[in-house]
Amino acid sequence: MKIVYGVPKGSVLGLLRFLLFINDLPSVSNKLKFYFFADYTDIYYETDTPEKLAKKVNTELKACEVIA
Repeated sequence: MKIVYGVPKGSVLGLLRFLLFINDLPSVSNKLKFYFFADYTDIYYETDTPEKLAKKVNTELKACEVIA
């Protein structure tokens, strides 16, 4: 099957490509905090209501779409 996006699992350069892509993520938002461990990413933001949380996180993550 032809791969249109991403990197084949288990490829030699897969980890390097992942790291090059993911390391720029914190520069997209100065409001969200990003925590990385291996291939796992955790995003942290604190506010007083779930509605504000959803709105802010969605707004900030849309900026990631533009970069990617």
